Amino acid sequence: RLRKEGIVEPCGRCLGSIPGSRWIHPSMVDWATLPKDLLNLISKSLDSSFDLLQFRSVCSSWRSSAEAKPPLPTHHLPILPDNGTSLFPDSAVGFRLSQRSILLVKPHKPPINGSDLFGWLVKVEEDLNAPRGKVTLLDPMSETIHSLPEHFPRSLDMSEFKIRELGREFKLHYFNTVGDIINSLYLEKAVVRYLDSCSKFVLLTIHVSGKLAVFTSWDRAWTVINDMPSPYDDVIVFDGRFFGVDNNGRTVVVDFADLKLELVASPVYGGDKKFLIESCGEMLMVDMYLSMEEVDGDPGFGEEVFEHHAVFMNERTVKFKVFKFVEGEKSWVEVKDLGGKMLFLGDDCNFTASASDLLPSCGGSCVFFNGNVFNEDNVDAMQDRDLGVFDFRSGKIELVHKLPEYAKLFWPPPPWITSREIIREKHHPNHEKCYLCNLEFAALEIQQIRRCGCYQNLDSCLSSNTASITQMTISTCSIALQRFLFTPPPQSLSQGRREELRAPMEVRCKAGAVPLMKQSHKFLSSLSSPALAGDPSATNRHIKKFVAASPKSVSLNVLSHLLSPHTSLPHLSFFALSLYSEITDASWFDWNPKLIADLVALLNKQERFHESETLLSTAVTNLKSNERDFALFLCNLAESNSKQGSAQGFKEACLRLREVLQTSSSVYVKTQAYKSMVSGLCNMDQPNDAETVIEEMRLEKLKPGVFEYKSVLYGYGRLGLFDDMNRIVHRMETEGHRVDTVCSNMVLSSYGAHDALPQMGSWLQRLKDFNVPLSLRTYNTVLNSCPTVTSMLKDLNSCPLSVSEVLTFLNEDEVVLVRALTQSSVLHEAMEWSSLEGKLDLHGMHLSSAYLIMMQWMDEIKVRFSGEKCVVPAEIVVVSGSGKHSSVRGESPVKALVKKMMVRTGSPMRIDRKNVGCFIAKGKTVKEWFCQ
Repeated sequence: RLRKEGIVEPCGRCLGSIPGSRWIHPSMVDWATLPKDLLNLISKSLDSSFDLLQFRSVCSSWRSSAEAKPPLPTHHLPILPDNGTSLFPDSAVGFRLSQRSILLVKPHKPPINGSDLFGWLVKVEEDLNAPRGKVTLLDPMSETIHSLPEHFPRSLDMSEFKIRELGREFKLHYFNTVGDIINSLYLEKAVVRYLDSCSKFVLLTIHVSGKLAVFTSWDRAWTVINDMPSPYDDVIVFDGRFFGVDNNGRTVVVDFADLKLELVASPVYGGDKKFLIESCGEMLMVDMYLSMEEVDGDPGFGEEVFEHHAVFMNERTVKFKVFKFVEGEKSWVEVKDLGGKMLFLGDDCNFTASASDLLPSCGGSCVFFNGNVFNEDNVDAMQDRDLGVFDFRSGKIELVHKLPEYAKLFWPPPPWITSREIIREKHHPNHEKCYLCNLEFAALEIQQIRRCGCYQNLDSCLSSNTASITQMTISTCSIALQRFLFTPPPQSLSQGRREELRAPMEVRCKAGAVPLMKQSHKFLSSLSSPALAGDPSATNRHIKKFVAASPKSVSLNVLSHLLSPHTSLPHLSFFALSLYSEITDASWFDWNPKLIADLVALLNKQERFHESETLLSTAVTNLKSNERDFALFLCNLAESNSKQGSAQGFKEACLRLREVLQTSSSVYVKTQAYKSMVSGLCNMDQPNDAETVIEEMRLEKLKPGVFEYKSVLYGYGRLGLFDDMNRIVHRMETEGHRVDTVCSNMVLSSYGAHDALPQMGSWLQRLKDFNVPLSLRTYNTVLNSCPTVTSMLKDLNSCPLSVSEVLTFLNEDEVVLVRALTQSSVLHEAMEWSSLEGKLDLHGMHLSSAYLIMMQWMDEIKVRFSGEKCVVPAEIVVVSGSGKHSSVRGESPVKALVKKMMVRTGSPMRIDRKNVGCFIAKGKTVKEWFCQ
């Protein structure tokens, strides 16, 4: 109609295509005079209430032409059928459906302080137990509720902020006979499609059985569709249709009219959990790998984790793959690069954003997710569920809180929201007054700002989306912690350790223990001082002073070391409870259920059952309302008790997990519970019982994964039951699980622990035949099992300095092992070679591994320097550790080895003055030395 009347020209391509039309520049158009019926038609096509609100805020003419979207009615749904098993809260009589929105908040202009222009993500949900209009602020990726920070703005001025809705999610809440919401959620994801009105809708979710379940509002009935080759992982509404994807990537469309499924894409095997997400009009499937299979291009990742077996037995995310849905071909096509897209995999909503909109300084092509994330700085302090990011270009996973450019996207709010200089209340005649309820009551009211006149910049208006939020109620989650004062050790402990406590001690870490930082080492040495022995008050004051004066990282490092089953000072672990009590008073303290589980397990080991029960009761009270968090806490509790060897604590944790299995409606929760029992039984040297639990999983229609089989495999191997170990390996292969490097290292470690060198040689040959790569962990495991090699290194002044010479001292079995290692690619993975630098990195290598790698490296660079087209690096560097980046106290044995080898060979390489953990020399000088 606008074209016919000649008011505007749609685009340059159409210029002159309409006879009699005249072109007018958009800035010359009086947008307030557009026909009302046209405005009404446009407004009805806006699906998002945020878009509609922004549309109606342009001017009074547009507001009067577009009807406001009515609020969604409160829907009550009956409880899902559960096959006769009570899976829901006793008082629950039905579900109430609520809607949440994930919002992107961003200033129109860069902040006053000159910082980068970036967005902030937050999720809002209407409070169903409060009068209509109140909403709760949540973490955009999870169920976490945040408390209102100081200086949160009284108003959000739409001339300063853009608010856009990135995604919506629906939640099913239990309610009781009087209509109150029970503090519990149905954990599986739900998606909703509204039909001709807000009162007529269809809901799709995943049943406890793993099947798809459909609810139609007109029939007010649930239907569970009996079609499930494997349990479903995710559901989505895309292009007006319901899609579901199962654990194998098999994708179906759900016809809610006749409740039938149509296969639209063949399975995509490989990963462990599938996610569906819409991005720029396309449907993507994200495949998350949870097992310990090596990451492409980073073969050392799994090995570094496996080095700490206690942490390895917690499943974690290792990589992602992304596929695009091609409906015409009924297939998924892998996407190698996401371009400028950033994908977010939340607990109940997957959404996408453009890096240019959210974080202009970022290149995009990444996936944010909640999961177990490996923290290379402190593997034993790994969070069970933390926010991680996977970079498609590098293939690496990092903790978001370690990346400031990404961390600022999430809670807490950025300075440009909370700063009084930037966010201020304006008294403008065209602004409606905005009010803030008293912060004491944790309430925030943000009124929609209405303008009576037109925006000067229509483009800015149309790109900004505003939430019609009348009030936000922020629920604070205050964790009540029992205060524990220091008490003397039990009499038996005091007597048994009295002499040991009187003398100052040299603190050294056992293998597998949390490495101590220098400040931590100093504190633990002082805690062993004779001045504190037998004086509980002085010890308690000393601990209090240490926590008050130490940064968070140091305090937690000490606590993690004391909680570790492999602590080098088991008698000092008695003070872990007192230390934890002081840490809870620190301003930086965050309540961590994993830490509680470790502490309870330690107290059980020390037979301090009263104290452990008090701590456990507090944790149960805090977590009981959230089934998933409570179940994961029990999983941690079972595994922590098993690692500490507390049979009573492990048994009680398993009994609680059994109760969860009987009542939970979540496939995820059940799977994690079974995994923890399998892992714990293997830690307790009961792999046969763990196999029984795996068979129980099958009866429950839960698919055992690589994690469970590796746990049992290693359980048998550590006991020297090699026939059973190989039986599990064969079973893994017959069920389609790849025997990867990590699994192979478990087998090798088991053989090495029992001096079965011939079997180790046969296994290495098998790996070579099947092209399974070796790793740094393989070197450590194999060489530590060679008695001749370890004996040589007792005297660094006489040990051989070449591989060929070493072989002459080894027995037949050891020769086979060393030759197999030297034929692998591990050396090249530890090397970098360019015109600027030739570097050998010995980090993570045990002494015997560093010894062999150093000899291989000298042979390798001698060959390179003798070549006609040799690239001579400007510098040659050997990184041995204990340098400027090291937090560990004491001289590195690897550094002492390298130093002795350099001296004995007459090498020109010397310790770097700027970094004492490196040996360095000019490339030309090293070449001349090798070629002389």
